[in-house]
Amino acid sequence: MISVRNLVKSFGDFTAVKDITFDVAQGEIFAFLGPNGAGKTTTIKMLTTLLRPTSGRIELDGLDPTVKQKQARQSFGMTEGMNHMGHLMGLLPVTIFERELEDPEQIST
Repeated sequence: MISVRNLVKSFGDFTAVKDITFDVAQGEIFAFLGPNGAGKTTTIKMLTTLLRPTSGRIELDGLDPTVKQKQARQSFGMTEGMNHMGHLMGLLPVTIFERELEDPEQIST
């Protein structure tokens, strides 16, 4: 289960994610849709512990990813829209995501 409450991410004077709230139930398929600059990638980076929220609350299976990063990462999975890759769809993004997390020093705050 994913629970997001009043999530905000600002970079200086620019607010990339402004006060979003949503839930994703166990077994539910969820997608972010929207134009460029809508905050989709920034939200995903906060959910996956690559960015720290400015304010608001995130829970992944009852864990706060800002406190329990490793455990939260283990409970989170995602794929990107890669229809052109046929039978490998989903495999490459997970591999890339795993590589990004190999070096915790490169995680932005």
